[in-house]
Amino acid sequence: MDIPLLFEDSFKVNKADNSRFERVSRLTCSSQAYAETSLLLDVNTDIYPVSEGQTIQVAISDKVTSKGAKDQQALESENPGETLMSQYDYVMFGKIFKLDEKENKMSVFASFGGLLMCLTGEIRDLDRLTLDARVYILIKKTGEILS
Repeated sequence: MDIPLLFEDSFKVNKADNSRFERVSRLTCSSQAYAETSLLLDVNTDIYPVSEGQTIQVAISDKVTSKGAKDQQALESENPGETLMSQYDYVMFGKIFKLDEKENKMSVFASFGGLLMCLTGEIRDLDRLTLDARVYILIKKTGEILS
């Protein structure tokens, strides 16, 4: 299955802060591939526990099927094994609500049902992420806990 991604990178989880909410951690992550890219992401730790030092693969896409089904009814009619979601452990659907550009850097803010993301990096790496876009964020653990 060849579904184009809007963004993909591997991140090291530097901090998992659950001091504000019992079941949600705010992950502070640094990119493994791009020195200037960082990620802040809220994750429901009841469903998907993540620890400091783990490495996660993060992808952002505007569709998860090769046919481009974007709504829930169309997605349910797909064969579950044929979606991009089957390749990841944790998937959220949300909306990009703010873009902040300063010099050659851009911050992309998205909400996934109230769980927030801030992805910051160079504009050339994030330019396919657009304001008001409906997107999926797909995550899987790729490595052991690193110190």
